[in-house]
Amino acid sequence: MGRARRTVGVVAAVALAVVAVACDPQDPTLTRTDEPVVVTGAQLAPLDGVPVGEVVAFRWTKAGGWSQVPVQVDERRDVDLGSVYGTAPSGVVVNVYADAGTYTRADPVVGLDADDEVVVSSGDAGGKPPAFSEPADVVAGSGVDLRLTDPLAPGEVGHVYLFRSAGGLDPAAGQDRVEYAFDLLAPGSYFNAYRFQDGPNPEDTWVRTDRYQVHFADRWNVDRVHVVEAGVAGADLVDVRKVQFAPSYCGRSVASFDDAEGAFVVNRDGPVRALRSYIGANSGPWTQRTHVFYDDREVVHTDLRVHAIPSVMDFWDLTTGLDATYRNPANPGGVAVDGVPDALGAGFPGWEAVDSPAGSFVAVHEMDSSLSLSPVTYYEDDATAPTTQCTGDADAWGSHGPYVNQGIACTDPEDGCSHHLRTTRTVRYGAPGVDAATAEAQAAEVTQPLAVVARPWVEPAPGG
Repeated sequence: MGRARRTVGVVAAVALAVVAVACDPQDPTLTRTDEPVVVTGAQLAPLDGVPVGEVVAFRWTKAGGWSQVPVQVDERRDVDLGSVYGTAPSGVVVNVYADAGTYTRADPVVGLDADDEVVVSSGDAGGKPPAFSEPADVVAGSGVDLRLTDPLAPGEVGHVYLFRSAGGLDPAAGQDRVEYAFDLLAPGSYFNAYRFQDGPNPEDTWVRTDRYQVHFADRWNVDRVHVVEAGVAGADLVDVRKVQFAPSYCGRSVASFDDAEGAFVVNRDGPVRALRSYIGANSGPWTQRTHVFYDDREVVHTDLRVHAIPSVMDFWDLTTGLDATYRNPANPGGVAVDGVPDALGAGFPGWEAVDSPAGSFVAVHEMDSSLSLSPVTYYEDDATAPTTQCTGDADAWGSHGPYVNQGIACTDPEDGCSHHLRTTRTVRYGAPGVDAATAEAQAAEVTQPLAVVARPWVEPAPGG
């Protein structure tokens, strides 16, 4: 479904008011220097309609002046999810990332438009020039100043400037911070080799950054996670990432999802982030999971679109034998992951942390739903008499994650249901040594991201 180009009217005219060079410092003061910053085309009126390959980014510092930094534009479009299977429309229309390499297809709106996303990193922020100027090789008057501030540290500020290239500039600025290699093992292209109606569809797909590596053996099957230190990947931290209705119930699992119908929405490898999104979870053919990979973190969005179900759990089982400590807000002191059962405090796990000599990760959980739900913490560490393991090995080794152990009403729009349920898991990977204080701080940053104000960067009028 196409969209009409927005009209630059009174609101945009106000936004195009002269931006005076104010009192922000010439060097950044932000201490959060590893956070992704995402804005939409709707916030970038001066770049409306610009070819996406011509959007470039710069920082300015007192010592170095203007220098180019990486930027990525990910186009989005409205699409009927039935067409993503390469079949007839279903009537379920959602806004997703566009991809010419899947049945989602490319964005029919040419150039940067309102729902497209532009991504930079807070670590590339600079300061504000003392007087108006523009970098070389950009279109004059095309600039947008992204002013970043930290709600957790009032007074800290940084700037990233977007422009239209006048030609010859690489939006990646010569960098590639995430490598995503989608590798479908069946011979042939995705269009002629994927089994859309009846899986499985084995893969050997890797995501690699300087901080971590993640492996997919099939659409839903994440079976390896490594933290990278000093250029060396540590031991595998995860047996399998799992989804089930309840412990020991194997009628629905990532294995059954992969064995049934499914399709990809997007597979995209970019310089700032990688995108992987897919649909199909047995009788929830429109249920969608989207992975967004940055250099230090992975963000996983799950949109449940299915008939009423009795419950659902989304948890990670660690590699059997991994020497680790598990923590959450109700258990900040942590428990040893050793295959011996532990009694943990209850409640929704707003964050969970796993620390091991092979690396650490902190997972922050958020839920957006029209339903009244009360998730709890699921935790099982039992190598002697574990619950039935539906995927992976036979042990429950530090298995942990949110568990909605109550009935969930219909969320399938094809059935005329209006309820929605979206979960977001933000996983930050790092070196060993993560404690509760570190996890709390990282959770606060996820739930209170940097604030962004986008303003045209234009030369002040004479006397202005």
